Amino acid sequence: MAKTDPHEDNHNRRLADLLEQRGLNAQPLVKKVGGIVDVFVSEPVSKRIALEGKIGWDTNAKNRALSDATSRLADDHADAAMGVCYPSSSSPTFKLELDTEILVAQVGSSWSKIRVAALPELIRKISREVGDVDALANEVKRALYITLDKLPNKDVDALSSLAGIKPTKDSLFEKRNIALQSLLVLVSASMFHSRLDNYFTANNRPQWDARASTRTQYQGVWPPPKINKCLEEFDSVQALSDAWNIILAKDYRPIFEAAKEITDNALSSEPSTAEVILDCARIGLAAARNLANSNHDFLGRLFHWSISSAKHDGSFYTSASGATLLAELAIRQQDADNITELRIVDPACGTGTLLVAAAERLYGLLGRNDAISKLLVEDTLNGWDINLTAAHMAAVSLGMMAPSVAFGNMGIEMLRLGVGADGRARAGSLEFMRGTHIQAMLWGRPDNVSATIDTAGTEEEQRGLTGSEEYDIVIMNPPYTRDSLRYDHLPPGEEKKVKDREKSLFADTPATRSHPGGMFFLLGEALLGDKGDTLAFVAPLTGSTNPSTRSVWQALWSNFYLEYCVYSHDPINKGFAFSENTDISEMLCVLRRKPKSKGERVPDAKFVALGEKPSLPSEAHLVTQSLIAGKEDFVGYVTHLSQERVVLGNWPPVRFYSKYLVQKQMEWFSNTGKKDDMFIPLTE
Repeated sequence: MAKTDPHEDNHNRRLADLLEQRGLNAQPLVKKVGGIVDVFVSEPVSKRIALEGKIGWDTNAKNRALSDATSRLADDHADAAMGVCYPSSSSPTFKLELDTEILVAQVGSSWSKIRVAALPELIRKISREVGDVDALANEVKRALYITLDKLPNKDVDALSSLAGIKPTKDSLFEKRNIALQSLLVLVSASMFHSRLDNYFTANNRPQWDARASTRTQYQGVWPPPKINKCLEEFDSVQALSDAWNIILAKDYRPIFEAAKEITDNALSSEPSTAEVILDCARIGLAAARNLANSNHDFLGRLFHWSISSAKHDGSFYTSASGATLLAELAIRQQDADNITELRIVDPACGTGTLLVAAAERLYGLLGRNDAISKLLVEDTLNGWDINLTAAHMAAVSLGMMAPSVAFGNMGIEMLRLGVGADGRARAGSLEFMRGTHIQAMLWGRPDNVSATIDTAGTEEEQRGLTGSEEYDIVIMNPPYTRDSLRYDHLPPGEEKKVKDREKSLFADTPATRSHPGGMFFLLGEALLGDKGDTLAFVAPLTGSTNPSTRSVWQALWSNFYLEYCVYSHDPINKGFAFSENTDISEMLCVLRRKPKSKGERVPDAKFVALGEKPSLPSEAHLVTQSLIAGKEDFVGYVTHLSQERVVLGNWPPVRFYSKYLVQKQMEWFSNTGKKDDMFIPLTE
């Protein structure tokens, strides 16, 4: 048996102490069959994380640390494992401190340099990623298709109408694909019900009934029946509906109102239909158990792997790692310090991936507790989408982060896209370009419940979004579908009316309608108003030079400057996109409002070329922390460009990964037209 290094053991003990001080349950030198785990962490979400430490930053030390970490996984001693390399020191009294720099690498990932103080947050992120979320999403998808096969055709029609998407033709195949989205609502509501089972007790009985339109004391039974109990009842469907009705007394309306509408109104009383509802509940229950507290991105994967309308409505799902990169670069410590006033919106939120990443970023800066969670979900985070099922899942995704919190004012809204019963076209969140008052069309409410568009209705009608709100940060992955495909899922007459509505909303602006990306850029600026200062978005890489958006960029440069532009040249890990269901090359951009003081210098733009694209949020976190610290401890490099060069629209760094080629192209453009041109024509 190899002898242990006493200095190494001292570092392991000290590291465990420092992790304990930061709220983790960490033990040093834990004996296991076949060896000793240097540092064993069993928090924060009941996952086992093994840390294997070595002294030195040389290749040999790093290889031995990762080899030991890998063996902990092979022996099933841990759910995740990391190698840790401590700095070498000739002093026998050297002692790790929170500001000591160490090297860390999760098994299967690259090495990164961080301070010890940053390690607890990294461990928490890794802990939430444990588990094969992709495999679970595929398993649930297969189960849903099997369940869908049991559904009578008339109920396929009913479910497809509830999803808020109109089929382009009378096709059973298309209706089934749309109906699948409504089944996802039942699955996700059941998942959340199972999470609430651990929190609802007689002690948190609601004082007021959230279902009532006026302030009314709650008089019903409490707590709601657990989902297992509902599934054991003779009429399990009714038991589920009754339980969800009781939960609505506490609130969680965006999650359970849509699911209850499906169980109560949409489906027939045929035995096969009841079995479909119960299948969805069982699928959701099983998924929640398998997920435990792991990656919150499960619903996003499931939704976007199941729908078929992405090319028509631009539903391109931001990867969890891409969302982490964008949110962590966009949200600063100063934003977190102003948390009670901070307002963040994603006007094309989909299943909430960017909002969840924003929440994780704020948790990392502020700590995680129920008070922070309630503030984030009720006030800070807002999301809108035209797809009812996606908006429902965004609400569930945020709720799953803090199921013990009752949300009385969840800011997730489904906005109507199409022609309403009043004959007017609605263009979803683009309506806010003109400050239009919209009574949010949440969860499939009929048009006669909402205020007439462009008018201020009664006080009751004006609850919700007024069109006058201003936000501090706009973060989004807007749709970029070309005009010839966009809204093809709408009937031809409605498609034309919606596009005409867009045209009127963006009249006298530089936005073109070849794709909606430019419109969303300008919408983002409008949403910031005079209050906000950060516009962060995912965009096609060609958008940096595309003539169709050049005028929009020029309009933005009047008030904003580019702080970060992140892109990837990783050819292995689908390296050119930050969205999961597209092969389009993309970039992440963070724009800040120009300082009001003319004497204040605007910093150069940072163009970040990734040679290895992060595949997990924890890996993305290490990249952002390196960038924020002004370092380059990641595979890739940073090019600095003056804002004057950025405004010209020529961004050489996005074209090449080679530093040499980037530099030469920059020199070429700088010298073009001058006597000392770099390139001399060849002659015979």
